[in-house]
Amino acid sequence: MTPPRRAGLAIFIVLALLISLDSATWFWATDRMIGDWEAWRTQEAAQGLRVQSAPPIRGGWPFTAEITLPAPAVDGGLAAWAADAARLSVSPLHPTALAIAVQGTQTLRLDGLPAIAIMARGLAATIPFSDPQQIAFEGHSITASMAGRMLEIGVLAGSVDAAGLEIAASHLTIPAAGLPFGGAIDRVTAHLHATVPLPLPGAAQAPSAMAAAWVKAGGQIVVDEASVLWGPLDAQGHFTVGLDSGLQPAANGTLHISGYHEAVEALVRAGTIGRNAARVTTTVLDMMATSTDPAIVDVPLTLRSGSLAMGAIPLLRIPAITWP
Repeated sequence: MTPPRRAGLAIFIVLALLISLDSATWFWATDRMIGDWEAWRTQEAAQGLRVQSAPPIRGGWPFTAEITLPAPAVDGGLAAWAADAARLSVSPLHPTALAIAVQGTQTLRLDGLPAIAIMARGLAATIPFSDPQQIAFEGHSITASMAGRMLEIGVLAGSVDAAGLEIAASHLTIPAAGLPFGGAIDRVTAHLHATVPLPLPGAAQAPSAMAAAWVKAGGQIVVDEASVLWGPLDAQGHFTVGLDSGLQPAANGTLHISGYHEAVEALVRAGTIGRNAARVTTTVLDMMATSTDPAIVDVPLTLRSGSLAMGAIPLLRIPAITWP
């Protein structure tokens, strides 16, 4: 055999060995992912959380270890989620984290509320292997529909860890909603945490009993950093959200608002308040103002009996929760 042929044969053998090694590594990695998925399902089932999907499909060879879960569904009693598919992957570029991408149509159901249909151009999460409780997520071009109402979110990003949930959304649109500051919201951000751990999904108690026990234990959601840029309204604030004695949403806090003259005028144009009420409101806010150029004021934000109000100005009606 001539030297060139020997060299070509050697290269062929090396390539074959590398492909075989890569295939074996890929198969081992995807097999491990399927095993971990099944183990997690079993673990959550023991706590009452029902997780299911069609048999996983391996993919991603030769560079990425990947499994696709057709028709994944999670049902915790109080809430349930389902999607067309979810792709779990680990790539050589990010070998220390699991990437999850949700595909197709999703459905979110919260007990007592109509189902929410969700579509997104991209919706993904990343979970580091070193800390599975720390999750970062992001989404683009998200549309959520519920009982004929629609919410569109241009960009959504956030994270979940031991300190709570941090979320930021921009370019929100609520078509034909008749909202006081229009249907376009430029930005919403918030950081929140629960004072008492939320009830475990799938527990034997009825949802209303779990909610009542959570309230009795002092359960509240604390929003310590929040901001919204919505038409003329530019506000930052902090507040607490919980349930009242009737297990309906209740909240109170403080908003730090700039440009409130323009916000009140927008409420008049929307028909939320009358012209005389607007004059009284503006006069009172001027008296409370901490700055006049620009106009800045701190006002209370409350949610009681299904009405969200900024001071004495009603903003929105919140649907009541029907507990099963």
